[in-house]
Amino acid sequence: MATNPLNENCQAFRTDASGKVTGVLLGITKVEGALYEVYSVRLRDESEAVGQTIAACSVLDANGINTGIQVRMAWPGKGPLFEASGLPGNPTNTHIISNGYSPPNQGPLALHVGGFNASISDIVYGLGLPFNRHVSFDVVFRVKSAVIDPPTDPAEDARIAKLDTWARATSAYWKGAPQYG
Repeated sequence: MATNPLNENCQAFRTDASGKVTGVLLGITKVEGALYEVYSVRLRDESEAVGQTIAACSVLDANGINTGIQVRMAWPGKGPLFEASGLPGNPTNTHIISNGYSPPNQGPLALHVGGFNASISDIVYGLGLPFNRHVSFDVVFRVKSAVIDPPTDPAEDARIAKLDTWARATSAYWKGAPQYG
């Protein structure tokens, strides 16, 4: 993944001048062999959440279409982090967030795609309610897929080459006009 899927407001705990939470510190654990990656994570701060405390989740296929696959919420277990827990969301893939925490610590909750104790995605962690303030999250997972060059059409390639030749000739002839290439 070339860019950080964590929105800027998910990279550090912050408050505004009035003390409202405007940023949290979340993290992503990469899971070896995962079928899904974290595509985007965004905080709905106190002003935007207007009292809601949810994580609204989506799982997208390679075409960006919502698959409806369940996202699970997890919390620390006795073994490795988030090993012994995981609840599916409701049919709309929305999780209620009710666990408070005190920054600079991270929240106690995590989200992943997969079964109970069987993540098939990378894991977003650190979710919760900072100082029990009402915030929400938007989390999107997407299928990991290889970058495939689209097939080329020889006829279309020939048309593009002719247009390129024409544009270069026109630019060479009309020196005062906008130039191509």
